[in-house]
Amino acid sequence: MLIKPRPRDERSGLALQPEVLQDIARMPGFRGRGLLARILYSLPENTVGRRQVGAPAVPASIDKTYACPVPGLMETIKSGG
Repeated sequence: MLIKPRPRDERSGLALQPEVLQDIARMPGFRGRGLLARILYSLPENTVGRRQVGAPAVPASIDKTYACPVPGLMETIKSGG
C-alpha cells in the first residue's frame, strides 16, 4: 500500500477589487466548472461616503457569537474537510 504524504499547508490569501472578482466570474474557464466554489471570498458592503467616524464598539454578545464559529471554520478548512 502506498501512503501519499500530506502536502504542507501553504494557504495564502489575495485581496482583489470587487470588479476583478466579477470579471473572473464571467470568464468562460471559471464558469460551470466549480472553480469559484472552491474559493472562500467575501464582498463586504461598500461604505464609502457612509462611514461612521468613532463608531461604537461591537457589543460583547455579537463579538462572542462571531468569534466562536470562525476558529472551527478555519480548522475545517485546515483539515481539508
